[in-house]
Amino acid sequence: MKEEKTVRGGGYMKQGIGEVLVRLRKESGITQAVLRAGLCSASELAKIENNQKNSDPFLLDRFFRRLGKSAVRLEYVLSAELYHLYELQYQIQVQICHKEYNLAEKLLFEYENEKKGKGKIHRQFIAQSRAQIAWLQEKESGEVLKYIEEAIMQTVDLNNPWEKGKVLSAEEIRLFLFRWEVFRKAEIKEKATLAELWKIVEYIEHRQFEPEELAKVYPYAVLLLNKYREGSESKTYCTAALENALELLREEGKILYLPEILEACAEIYNKNDKCEDHKKAGELLGMREALVHLELEYDMHFENYRLFSDINRSFKLDYEMIRQNRLACGMTMEELCDGICTWEELSRIERGKCKPNDRTFEKLMEKMKRKRGRIEAHITTKDYEAILLEAEMEKALHRFQYEKAEGFLKDLSKRLELDYLENRHYLETEKVRIEISRQYLTFAAGVERLISILEEMGYEKEIFTYNLTANEKNILSLIALLYQKWNKKIQAVEILEKLLKNYEASSCNPAFMIREWGLVLGNLAGLLEELGEISRPIELCRNRLETALTAGQGRTLGRSMTIIACVLERKEKDFFGFYDALRLLKLMKMDYRFRCVVDYIKKEYIEFDEEKV
Repeated sequence: MKEEKTVRGGGYMKQGIGEVLVRLRKESGITQAVLRAGLCSASELAKIENNQKNSDPFLLDRFFRRLGKSAVRLEYVLSAELYHLYELQYQIQVQICHKEYNLAEKLLFEYENEKKGKGKIHRQFIAQSRAQIAWLQEKESGEVLKYIEEAIMQTVDLNNPWEKGKVLSAEEIRLFLFRWEVFRKAEIKEKATLAELWKIVEYIEHRQFEPEELAKVYPYAVLLLNKYREGSESKTYCTAALENALELLREEGKILYLPEILEACAEIYNKNDKCEDHKKAGELLGMREALVHLELEYDMHFENYRLFSDINRSFKLDYEMIRQNRLACGMTMEELCDGICTWEELSRIERGKCKPNDRTFEKLMEKMKRKRGRIEAHITTKDYEAILLEAEMEKALHRFQYEKAEGFLKDLSKRLELDYLENRHYLETEKVRIEISRQYLTFAAGVERLISILEEMGYEKEIFTYNLTANEKNILSLIALLYQKWNKKIQAVEILEKLLKNYEASSCNPAFMIREWGLVLGNLAGLLEELGEISRPIELCRNRLETALTAGQGRTLGRSMTIIACVLERKEKDFFGFYDALRLLKLMKMDYRFRCVVDYIKKEYIEFDEEKV
């Protein structure tokens, strides 16, 4: 089956994150006072914007989200202590999805007692999780409301939140929507008027949220409006809004709210007289059935989980980076710490027992010729729009839209400063990918050019022993894919296995490396399936499916299901496993891969009916 396109990364922030934050804030016409309201003091924000203090990543995320921007294109290097909070949030959500509410409560108690978990944003997460658990357990509305209002008041004033000039993140808006729904279900209608819901919807539409952020809140608002609307005018609006919400979730590859949106859209189409609308409704319901079936198979229950937060991040652990790179460089602890810190301090750092300050971390990394900071973009730029452009190019490549990707690459080439070596490496790597895909370059020539990029990076030891950057992993993954196309599949497997081992050397949960790790798993599973293996491709795909579901990501589900279907078809001579895979591919707009799978099945099975997909 067709391989997947790998993600890119590994650059540096040209400016500190403070300058980027200032520029985005000023472009949005938002003052410091408005941005920091309920979050931090004026002096703390001023220090962050002046790069006098590195922001807590949770606080930085909230700043970006209040600006309507996503932080998913930033890679954070975290201490063990900070990472543990992210891991706890993830595990709490997973247990709630599994309906293991007692286990979730135990984790929430642990979270409450963490030294770093005392701030407003953390208290908000704890309170909203308890509100969500109470809601799912169908407890008294008063108990749910007590927790949800406690969560809201951590960062937002309950009174007049929609006043002109105030800015709320998608997560904060969602808390108000949840509060409205609880009031409505409890039939406290004076607290949940349609006028209030319309006010929230208008606020969402007025704000200029990036699609990644908009997908967290707009579909929820539309579902509530559709459920409780009144009048024919509202019906017209809701029909268009539901279609927009469906398109948004499909485009962004998000799972939360998707089954409900599919069902609501299908209901509208079924009420029409046109035969083509009935056919479209059936198609949407088929997609919904495939998605819900997969969720249930992995015991993931998203229905009514209003406050689930999907994960689309890239994290690294500082102590792992330092230790692994030191060993790869062949340096002793005494050699590395000389002139930077004491041997005792470095020993504690490498064991995750203490966090190196930012200057110490940067000096240690630079001494090992692995320069990087705590917060990085995937490319070296001061231009946030270039980061968004890079994300759009990744999406186009993932969907095999090479002409579109080539256009993005040309735009990026004009925006990025070529004085930075990592930018040149990034652009050259993506140029090779596109030239190969459009048959402008031979596989052999492509591999040669990629190897020359790695040689320019100057490795003295085996590359896989290092804690690799995203850009290095991207180059290695692309070399593996070119070997696969070149029919040098054993070499391709060797590279992908080593990459997977490099990921597995980390204590960081794969959910926090979901894009890069998932793509390596997918490509390895696809390659092993081509080589005729049975158990390993299925194991890899099931691992990837489970992790993607717990992270709330749907874009790669169809690919994993396809590989499993291919293995089972070869083993059991049955093509029916492809139906759900095809529905998920179509749902997530993977049109090229969908056609490839359909053509593959039609060659083998005359009785295959594409109309049933």
